[in-house]
Amino acid sequence: MALSGLGNNDFRILKKLSHRAQGRTYMAELLSTKDLFVMKKEEYLSDEDKARVQLQIEQMKRLTSKFTVRLVCSFQFDVDMCIVMELCENDLRKTIAQLQMLPEPERVTRVWAIVSQVIRSLDHLHTNNVVHQKIKPENIFVNADGSIRFGNFVGAQPLNEKDCLSLGSTMVYMAPEVWLMKRCDSFSNIFSCGVIAAELLTGKHPFYANNELAIVERIKKGSFDKLPAFVPYDLKELIESMIDADYSKRPTTRQIMIQSTIDTYLRIQLEKEKDFEVSQNRAKVQSKPQSSSIRVVSVPTVDEQVYQSYPAQPDPQYLQAVQQQHAYQQNQIPNQNQISTISSVPVLETVPSNPQSSSKKVYYIKKAKPKQNSEILKPAIKIQEEELEIYPVDSPVLADVHIHGNIYTHTQENENKCTILFNPAVNKGIVKLVIRNLHSIKAVGIVDEPFLFNQNEEPSTCIVVDNAGL
Repeated sequence: MALSGLGNNDFRILKKLSHRAQGRTYMAELLSTKDLFVMKKEEYLSDEDKARVQLQIEQMKRLTSKFTVRLVCSFQFDVDMCIVMELCENDLRKTIAQLQMLPEPERVTRVWAIVSQVIRSLDHLHTNNVVHQKIKPENIFVNADGSIRFGNFVGAQPLNEKDCLSLGSTMVYMAPEVWLMKRCDSFSNIFSCGVIAAELLTGKHPFYANNELAIVERIKKGSFDKLPAFVPYDLKELIESMIDADYSKRPTTRQIMIQSTIDTYLRIQLEKEKDFEVSQNRAKVQSKPQSSSIRVVSVPTVDEQVYQSYPAQPDPQYLQAVQQQHAYQQNQIPNQNQISTISSVPVLETVPSNPQSSSKKVYYIKKAKPKQNSEILKPAIKIQEEELEIYPVDSPVLADVHIHGNIYTHTQENENKCTILFNPAVNKGIVKLVIRNLHSIKAVGIVDEPFLFNQNEEPSTCIVVDNAGL
């Protein structure tokens, strides 16, 4: 139903979620549907209050996207403006606690993914000239597809000491310049997200002290606890740059998003979101009654908004491959049993190897036959392509490896070295294989005949790669 024209009598307050000097927040039930929402009651008496509240409402409307909590409706009741929003319960405060129960390598992997999505969503705000003044774990939510959205955001405005102290638990996430210079800008938001990233890893505030005022004093001095040894150097370097006391030394959202590991996780998330969209569309189709003369087909779409929020232009070859995939899918209706990529650029993607089993994955490499020299400058020539299914060879080393999609991670339960082989052997054409090294890889090789390796065995001849170059 369209949630418009609603008033106070359409809702029932269930419980109070928070209380501030300028308003209260409740969990409310829409009586007609029993759906639950968040209702903020903001003071709406003075001209200053009205301007502040209207700015918040207009910003929520303008920033409507998957990166922000959705505004449902707003209405005035007595001396309050009631702002009704969707209820998001999976916030980062809960995630921080859950991550501490994971093994350290898995925790690091999860933190990379979460930080990449937090920065992606923050970039959406900054791109629209909005500075979030209340960044803390309780105001950042995880969506079902793994993306992140911000809630409870307001526009930038001058701050004084009283304002800062009135923000309660938010104050321990505020940057030094907020306290020392009474300014809050996009770099202040980077600081807040850096503090949260450290908490995700350790479960502890990096400026921890016995009370909030003592934490603020440490923040002013830039005195933070060093991250533990299990945190990879590149992640440690990123977080420490984000919480640098000198705001001019902090990176922007765009600079963070082109960091190699962050970029990798952004691309992985795009694939997850496309898969999630496909499954959601398929579920909708299956739930609708279908006419005997009309067949409804679910077609995966490219989320253009996602690419607009990217740090700069994405890899042209990657974007070209995605766009051509979309065009190919449109031409294949209603034959949509599998998703395949048609591109003049060899790319790697994952699809279910068995339509009845979604737990198994296979990998496709698109092979393009080489062009003749005379054809190189003729972009209109179509390249003949073929699909090659590749998959890890079943061997004892896989007992020491976690496989998640196209990510291979050592279990860390021992110090065994693992040599992973893939089938089938590539013996013709040109194949482009891109490997993004997240933690550690020793070498890459190509074999021309099948064989196996056990734990701690490796080929005598291989191509040693520089980790920094992956």
